[in-house]
Amino acid sequence: MPGRIGTAREYGLPAKLQAFGGNGLIAAYLAAEAYLLWKCSGIALAVGRHVGVMTGDIEICTPEEVLKFWFTELSYDHWFTPDPGLDEQCAQRFQASHLALSRNFDNVWRETPQNWLAAVILFDQMPRNMYRGSPLAFATDCLALREAKLAIGASADMAVPREWRAFFYMPFEHSENLTDQTMSVKLFTELGDASYLDYAIRHRDVMERFGRFPHRNGILARMSSAAEEEYLAQPGAGF
Repeated sequence: MPGRIGTAREYGLPAKLQAFGGNGLIAAYLAAEAYLLWKCSGIALAVGRHVGVMTGDIEICTPEEVLKFWFTELSYDHWFTPDPGLDEQCAQRFQASHLALSRNFDNVWRETPQNWLAAVILFDQMPRNMYRGSPLAFATDCLALREAKLAIGASADMAVPREWRAFFYMPFEHSENLTDQTMSVKLFTELGDASYLDYAIRHRDVMERFGRFPHRNGILARMSSAAEEEYLAQPGAGF
């Protein structure tokens, strides 16, 4: 349900971990981290280190599978339009890989610019589909940003098709850090796509004004200030 944080029980945490968020008011990221660690504990660590390996009925995907799904099977409208059916498809196909790699990152995902981009998409975009409306949607943003910074530092973004490049830059746009937001605007300016740049500027402006994204407050159990409540009441507020 938008606008509220679920309890740890609702997110499926076992009883011993429900104390992290059982009342729905504990820091959302702590509950999310506990959830990820718990889920990953059921996946053999070796699987997290070898793409394409089967363990029981769990298979860790390859970077190529992520890219094929994201850029061949989907299009711009799919990427940015909420669709419960697509969210479920993402969860069925990529949740196990996301959970395993968030705990044990495999350097195979850094071997080529394409692989690196797949890692960023898996950590940044996929959770927004798989865990829409949950704090888990943002739980691996820090990993996505780490990989994006490393990849851009190695000029990996310049080695993929221009129409893919924006997804190296999205973690900066999703960050609740003004320095990252400034970099987001710079990167999208250099990309030269007016639509992406408009969104980058809007994200940066919200961060300058509030220091965070008010539209996440309900999901993350944060109290909104009067100014944020006024902003959220406006048509089209949030992203």
